[in-house]
Amino acid sequence: MQPKLEGFAAALLGSLDSTVLATVARDFAALEQTVLSNPDLHGMLTDTSIAPVARGQVFHDLLEGKVHAVSVQLAVYAARVVRAQDVPHALADLASSIHLIQETGTQEFVSLGLLAARERISGYADALLDQVDTANFTQVEEDLFRWAHIVRNNQELRRLLSDRDAALEQRLAITQQLLEGKVLDVALALIRFVVVGGRPAT
Repeated sequence: MQPKLEGFAAALLGSLDSTVLATVARDFAALEQTVLSNPDLHGMLTDTSIAPVARGQVFHDLLEGKVHAVSVQLAVYAARVVRAQDVPHALADLASSIHLIQETGTQEFVSLGLLAARERISGYADALLDQVDTANFTQVEEDLFRWAHIVRNNQELRRLLSDRDAALEQRLAITQQLLEGKVLDVALALIRFVVVGGRPAT
């Protein structure tokens, strides 16, 4: 899956209960088939002459009120950030990922290169910050800056967070211990995702 879309999906899907997740899974299974069987819709989504924002808006208008709000968010984001010719494939990837989360109850993230990891984190941030009051943006930025400063200046902490052989649970536990109650929840979620789905140095 395109890294930015993967990050965005991780943020939204990770917060759903089993009932809503099942609804979103049904939505995407149906949406995948609809795109494949509807030449006009497929053509619109893959038309490189349509600006990404416009493509997303058209898709939004088509889906709103017909599928769950989370399904709309995911589908519209895919239409906006994925290359036009790859949008149908991205929707299929989302359908497969949602089904896998249903079966396993977890989300798995493969290790990515530096730039791709940054893209994945950026997508995750897009989803979280979209739900944050703009009045809190400055505080989130300050929380992230302070954490980055701490990691840069603490060699042992930097070594632990960067150690791929260290258990993920251990790296998350130290992050939680150091930050819980000291930063906004959204900042903590972003920092935790850097550990889970990105690279500590990104």
